[in-house]
Amino acid sequence: MLSILRVQGRSMLPTLPPDSYVLVAKLPFQTISLNDMVVVNTAQYGVIVKRVMAVNGNRTLFYLCGDNIAESISTNQIGPVCKADIAGKVIWSKKPPQSACQSFS
Repeated sequence: MLSILRVQGRSMLPTLPPDSYVLVAKLPFQTISLNDMVVVNTAQYGVIVKRVMAVNGNRTLFYLCGDNIAESISTNQIGPVCKADIAGKVIWSKKPPQSACQSFS
């Protein structure tokens, strides 16, 4: 099953700016590897998009982090995530259009 989500925060900059859209493939149909982007539904932070930074193979725990470390929730806040807690894997993304009124230096 597939779903489309809109990115609202800045934690995945520059890869996913706010107002980007991601296509998410629901598990268990997808394998998860290092550097994949995944969607997790957390009790404290709601639905978040993060990158897989490490995997503990013994218990299949995933350690997640945003691309924008300065503005990201990571494993430090939410703890390691088991595969059952991952809602899906990002398989496509579309950045928002750039403003036609950009300023250049």
